[in-house]
Amino acid sequence: MNGDPLIATVCRQTPNPDSCTSILKSDPRTGTGNINDLMLISIDLASFNATATRVKIHSLLLGTTDPGLTEPLKDCANDYESVVVYLDQAVELFKSGANGEVETQGTSTYLSR
Repeated sequence: MNGDPLIATVCRQTPNPDSCTSILKSDPRTGTGNINDLMLISIDLASFNATATRVKIHSLLLGTTDPGLTEPLKDCANDYESVVVYLDQAVELFKSGANGEVETQGTSTYLSR
């Protein structure tokens, strides 16, 4: 199955369809599969990018001599660490068959039953 029509359908519903299409097409796994596969690939790509960003932030933190940057960089690194954890949890919930609605409370997003 060619994933292009599915990618086009999904990406049309995003705020930035061109970026969505480019990102999804950058992964060869999106060429086949269904919407569930595409969802898992999307989370995997987001997790990869969040992890790479977290590593870059840690590198900046280790290299800074500006005390005014230390706390903001630590906060940013912690935020990215949380993102990676939440994305991993999303994959596990999906694979476990947890069906529910995504709810947001404050800055936390979770799956309700």
